[in-house]
Amino acid sequence: MIILLLLVGFARADLKITEIMFDPVISQTDGEWVEIYNNASYPIDLTGWKLDGYDFDDVVIFPGQYVVIARELVDGVDKDNESFESYYGNNNGVWDDGFVAVDGYMSLKLHDSINLTNMTKSVAVSYNLSVDKGKTIVLVNGSFVEGKFNGTPGRGEDDNIGVEVNIINVKPVINNVTVEDDFQDNGIQILPGTESYRNVKIKVNVTDKNGIEDIKQVYVEVFNRKYELTLNNSIYTGSFVLYDNDSKGEQSLRVFVDDGNEVVNETLSFEFFEKFSAKIKTPKLVFSEVIPGQYSEEETVEIEVSKNLKKIVEISNFYNVNDMLDKKYFEVYDGEWLSLDEPRELFGNELRFRLNLPENVPSGKFNGFLKIVMEK
Repeated sequence: MIILLLLVGFARADLKITEIMFDPVISQTDGEWVEIYNNASYPIDLTGWKLDGYDFDDVVIFPGQYVVIARELVDGVDKDNESFESYYGNNNGVWDDGFVAVDGYMSLKLHDSINLTNMTKSVAVSYNLSVDKGKTIVLVNGSFVEGKFNGTPGRGEDDNIGVEVNIINVKPVINNVTVEDDFQDNGIQILPGTESYRNVKIKVNVTDKNGIEDIKQVYVEVFNRKYELTLNNSIYTGSFVLYDNDSKGEQSLRVFVDDGNEVVNETLSFEFFEKFSAKIKTPKLVFSEVIPGQYSEEETVEIEVSKNLKKIVEISNFYNVNDMLDKKYFEVYDGEWLSLDEPRELFGNELRFRLNLPENVPSGKFNGFLKIVMEK
């Protein structure tokens, strides 16, 4: 096969004929087409240009763009359902594919050359008919060679082998969920807020083998309410709201991670407590006229609470300017008198305290503090 490419008047070959279908598998002429490429750095208006002496629809071809000139773009008056659009398009009578194609009216099979010209500039290609039926001739590295069956209109072709890579979507993984917890017991335990609601902070650690940018959305659902989280330093953070009128006791929340292809989720349980109030009615404990070697008078701390809660009682060492009074000398009553040398767990709303001092305690005024923490 001998194919010649003649360029006349184009020092830089701004326009190129890149592919020709002159012997299509459909009817003798309806399936013919020519592909043109703009090799320039500026748009070229093809108004007034002719292909083999035939006009074609006016079009502007932009830099790096292909335009196909088709012998019969859509099915014409012959109604034979054979056209460029019926073969390469959607066969709906309208050219709406992803590249520009126009009607051309030329006849390629009856000739062995083609000429694109505006009378001052020309691009011409001469060829013979030895190419297999249904294949194109295509410009590759400056020379025309036999192309693919049906060709590649609107896409161009080179000597590279097409490679298709299908990367499998890998599900994201929820590694860890941390919810603001009001107690140190096992499980998540949440107290109501001081207002009519409580904002509860949550952190979600997520990994995705396709990259963290593959994740579209991370959100929490609780009591059929949705709360979206935001990415901060590779951790998704945010909060959800619990209202006073939400159901109390054992509840659940669900964390969802959506990567656009799949959604993974994890369910966590938490305990939501009733609202309660607590007030220590005794502002200060005062032990006066304590005699070393004897028990002091008892002093009582009254606590007003809406529920019977556990009290954790802890006392500090006591000091004056020169000396220290060890906390082990302070005692609290819980069926028996117990030293406060360590924190004590107590129930009841009246807590009784006394001092049990040895004889060698120095005299003076000592000060310290008593800490009472209430838990469920």
